[in-house]
Amino acid sequence: MVISGLSIKITAPIVIISALAIGLTAFLNLGKFERTFSELERSRIRFVVSDLRANLETGLGLGLALKGLANAQAVIESEAKSDPSILSISLYDESGTVVFHTGEALLSNTIPAEWKSAATAKDARDWQLAEEDALVVGTSLASVIGVDAGGMALRYSRQAHDSVVDSVAESLKLAAVLGTLLTGLIAMLGISLIVVQTNRKLTRIEQSLRDITNDKPQAPVATGGSEADVLIDSVVTSTRAAMQDLAGTQKILKTRLSAEASGKQP
Repeated sequence: MVISGLSIKITAPIVIISALAIGLTAFLNLGKFERTFSELERSRIRFVVSDLRANLETGLGLGLALKGLANAQAVIESEAKSDPSILSISLYDESGTVVFHTGEALLSNTIPAEWKSAATAKDARDWQLAEEDALVVGTSLASVIGVDAGGMALRYSRQAHDSVVDSVAESLKLAAVLGTLLTGLIAMLGISLIVVQTNRKLTRIEQSLRDITNDKPQAPVATGGSEADVLIDSVVTSTRAAMQDLAGTQKILKTRLSAEASGKQP
């Protein structure tokens, strides 16, 4: 099937609109996936932090100070080993001094100012903030009488998160490109077929009118029974009748002119 210039002109806007629609859909789906995945990941980390807090506050409930919890180091080390994405876990007292720590080394023996600001920014016990390469989820610790005993901060790597999001983005990008190409191909073939059929019918009408003009016998056009064929047959029939009337009128005029020229009455 030959692709005409008209088919390309009609198909181009369709392909552009389809590409924009498919691309926007893929972008929105990626954003929705990332938000859902991030929330799921944060919920899981908050659960881990809450479980550690409950374990540690059991000792605090006995009246011990945070630095007096003998099992605190073992608890956070065990949790860090259970998930390779946990970069570090830090336990700090009410002054912000790190008492127990496991994982990546801290730059100082006190927690960063950003952590302290996030921990005191709202009344809720839990807090979180995003670093360049990690998500930090923290919580405050309270003694048996509700006095602030410090807090805990868990740094979780964003590498696995970014890897999953990038993989989904690549899949959506590939699907969007394939969808656009498929839409363009189907539109091109469909429009080309319509244009070819229309051209054939116009050619048939042109040929029929030419045959009528040359007084050639013309077979009925409407063979398929479609509305277009019926319309073509009607046009051809009307044109044939008009041509016959014109031919008859022309013959009468010639006869009268000849009679007048010879001085006879018809």
